[in-house]
Amino acid sequence: MKRMIIMLISLLTLQHLSAQKITYAIPEKGDSKNIEFEILGKVDDNILIYKKANHQSLISVYDASMNLISKEFLNAIPESASTIGFIKVKTGFLIVYQYESNHIVYCEALHVSLSGTTGNLPNRLDSTEIGFFADDKIYAVAYSEDKSKLLIYKRLVKNKELSLTAKLFNNQLIVIDSIHKFFSYNTYKDFLSDVYIDNDGNMLFAKETKNRFADNYHSLEIFMHKKNSDSLFRIPVPLDNKYIDHVLIKVDNLNKNYLINSYYHEDNKNSLDGLFTMIFSANKLDIPKIAFNTFSESFLNSIKNTQIDNYSIDKLIPKNILLKKNGSFVLIAENAYSESQNTNNQWNMNPNMGFSLSNNNYYNNSPYNYSYGGYDNYNQYRTTRYSNNDILLVSIDSSLHLQWNNVITKKQSEVDDDTYLSFSTLNSGSELFFLYIANQNNKNIISNQSLMPTGDIKRYPAIKNTEEAYYFMPKLAKQIGNYQTIIPFLYQNQIGFAKIEF
Repeated sequence: MKRMIIMLISLLTLQHLSAQKITYAIPEKGDSKNIEFEILGKVDDNILIYKKANHQSLISVYDASMNLISKEFLNAIPESASTIGFIKVKTGFLIVYQYESNHIVYCEALHVSLSGTTGNLPNRLDSTEIGFFADDKIYAVAYSEDKSKLLIYKRLVKNKELSLTAKLFNNQLIVIDSIHKFFSYNTYKDFLSDVYIDNDGNMLFAKETKNRFADNYHSLEIFMHKKNSDSLFRIPVPLDNKYIDHVLIKVDNLNKNYLINSYYHEDNKNSLDGLFTMIFSANKLDIPKIAFNTFSESFLNSIKNTQIDNYSIDKLIPKNILLKKNGSFVLIAENAYSESQNTNNQWNMNPNMGFSLSNNNYYNNSPYNYSYGGYDNYNQYRTTRYSNNDILLVSIDSSLHLQWNNVITKKQSEVDDDTYLSFSTLNSGSELFFLYIANQNNKNIISNQSLMPTGDIKRYPAIKNTEEAYYFMPKLAKQIGNYQTIIPFLYQNQIGFAKIEF
């Protein structure tokens, strides 16, 4: 009897995950493939999506059946504004953006209600005077996990010196802390991470250094500013003569810790040896816990068999860290790179997708990497081939020991457009789903695999598209429920949105 009940539960679970339903919203007039958009999320039973078309910002509100209810124009946002990010708060959303006027860049925040309306004027957060040829996108933004703190910052490099200016706001957009610091910086040898803040308002970032431009990073420092403190604490990290790259920081607010992760290798080459992890708390800055977890030969071979030559560290781009309540975590990375071809038919590798600095003195790496900015006009003399392949999964326990590692095998490639590549995740609480486009019988389907708590990979039936000529963009999807996600698509040169339930 007990076995029958278990079989019945398993059958019902499988039936639930196999009963996929796709509900399409009819693309609106003017929603061409050149619009900018961001899926804001679900409020009650409505779904809010920000759009910018013909320099006009608006929010489209859809019901549970993906019918358009209303369109709210955001006339307070200037036409020339470039959106930095969207932050969901209890009373609605904050849109943080910047724009240039008369050689002054302004950073402002506009509050949007839960219904998508706005009746307030924008809050001006900061302004900066710039030169005639300077970049007009100089601000970056970060916010705490509980959405109680908002940080805007800018960094200027001049004469081998970097200035960091940051302002911290509460959820009422009142300044509660600020910082303006200078320290040495070499554009050719140093690299700064994004700036992160915790729920208490403490901020931190990492600085990596190498000996020569072509070398790998051999030195790591963590800088931390405690709220309302005058000091910027510098934490040198011992690397035991190893080399690192792609530092990824995660704030663990539940356990009051900070996680620093990076791949490492034993020599000054790009071959991958394992994962470097450091953990410390704001109260014990001088007592970090450090570990170098070496990947097994079998794991490295599984990577190599999927077109990563010599276990190249360059191509394994960290995407996210999934925290657990007990202090353990799962690192998610992707084999992603691009190759450029000039008219001489030579391909040049560009492995560090998403890790570039601007050409100006001001630069930032916005945490909002996956907002959609429309199609680019590609240079007819240059062709770029994008490749997004396997997903790597590594689990580290609270003692920084390697628990398990695994690979979700996929192979994706496109020329001059990476819109339909990469993946999105959906966290149901009991497992983590990975959604990405795969080709099956010359048709594009949404492949659906999940990561179990044990580290095992489970393959579910693909999410089959019942309509032809719909091109989905999984990496731009956004989860709105335990088994619901909104995914954008292109149909007859128009952008639309679909709700997937499974």
